[in-house]
Formats: sequence, structure tokens, C-alpha cells
Amino acid sequence: MTALTPAEWVPIEGNLKCVESDANGNLWGVNRCDEIYFRRPYSPGWTRVPGGLKQVSVAPGAGGGPHVWGVNAHSQVYARTGCTDMDPMGSGWLHVPAPAMQHVSPDEAGNVWGCSETDVYFKPSRDPGWVRVGGQLCVLSAGPRFQLWGCNRFDEIYVRTGTSAENPMGSGWVLVEGKCVWISVGSRHAVCCNRGFKVYKRLGLSPATPTGTHWDQIPGAMKQVHINQYGLVIGCTYEGDQILYTNFH
Repeated sequence: MTALTPAEWVPIEGNLKCVESDANGNLWGVNRCDEIYFRRPYSPGWTRVPGGLKQVSVAPGAGGGPHVWGVNAHSQVYARTGCTDMDPMGSGWLHVPAPAMQHVSPDEAGNVWGCSETDVYFKPSRDPGWVRVGGQLCVLSAGPRFQLWGCNRFDEIYVRTGTSAENPMGSGWVLVEGKCVWISVGSRHAVCCNRGFKVYKRLGLSPATPTGTHWDQIPGAMKQVHINQYGLVIGCTYEGDQILYTNFH
């Protein structure tokens, strides 16, 4: 995908309510019927993936294929099996026992964050159990450097503090200025959209300033956005579920 200025949204054929990109530009998404679709970079079209999910999330794998997780209409959690760099679409779905989840997000180490209607949970990569960490979020995003950003039903934005490779679960929450209904975090920016479908990017993210410095508005009207670790931003419009992408640098 070509490098663009943030204002230049480029359409991709198809209609989805939720879409995400892995580190290599492979796309996963779901439509209003909870049908799952996969697309490789520069592919002429989408591939229908068996199964049904209301939300799907993808993260790069450390030394392997991507981690792909999702939640279905019954709040059950599934992980994609067989994903490799050569075959990023994988081969099947594994049901993962979990509390009734509304949203899940894996990180690059294979740990997974999830939120129910009342709690936030963390599942270590090598542990089948989920740990309740406290907090109430309805959307969350695990990003590079074990970052975790999320928003709650009051549209408040929170960042998990104290996260690291040694302690990926972190230790607490900090409130960040702004309001949104969907949020995603990458290496240098976070992106979000609010109830008015306005899109914003958070600047200044770094190990020294993990909550960034300020928000800039981006032209566009989106109901869902995602940023991968290299700054590829993709999302779905509030009118017609059109799929658009751009790049941040």
C-alpha cells in the first residue's frame, strides 16, 4: 500500500463493520452479518473465512505468524489456528473458554486482553486461565511495547500503566484526555473515532511518554479505525460500511 498523507483515505472494495491489519498488511474483517473475511495485500478480492464473529482482532507474532482472535454473537472467544508468515489466514478456529466477552485484543507475545460487560481480563500466552484485572472498558487495543488503550461506556479513554515484557499485565490505569467510542494503538500513534464519527490521532507516543502528548483531528467520518505497528490505518465508514485506508509516518 502506498504512503499517503493522513487526509488521503483510499477505498478498498467491500463493506465491513470492523477491520484490522497485521504487520504485513494482511486484513481481517467482519460484516454486519458477522461473516468473516480475509485479504492479502494487493489481492484482487476478499476470501470468505468459515465461522461467525462480531469482532476480530489481529497482532503480529514474535517470530511467527499473526495472532488472530475474535468474539461471536454469543460473547464466546475464538483463536485462529495454523497462522504462519507463509499462511497468515490459518486453518481453523479454536474455542477458548473465557468469561462472556464483548471485545478481545491479542498482543505480539500472544497474551490476550478482553473485556466483559463488567470487567477487564488478561490471559497470559502460556496460561489457559483469564485474570480479572479490574476496570470497565467496552473497547480495548493491545499494541507494541505491551501497550493497552481502551474506552468505556462513558467514552472515557484509559491507558494501562506499568506494562512491560516482564509484567505485560501492568499495574493500573491512567485517564487520558478526550472522548471516543473506538480506539487502536500503534508504535507512534493511537487513533480513535468519537460518537460524531470524527477521527483523531494521538501524537507523541514513546516509552518516555506512553500516553502521548495531544490529539489531532483527521479528515474523515469513521465508526471504527485500526492502526498497525507500521502506521497503516484502516477503518470503516459510518455510512455504508465502506473500507478506507491511509498511512501515518
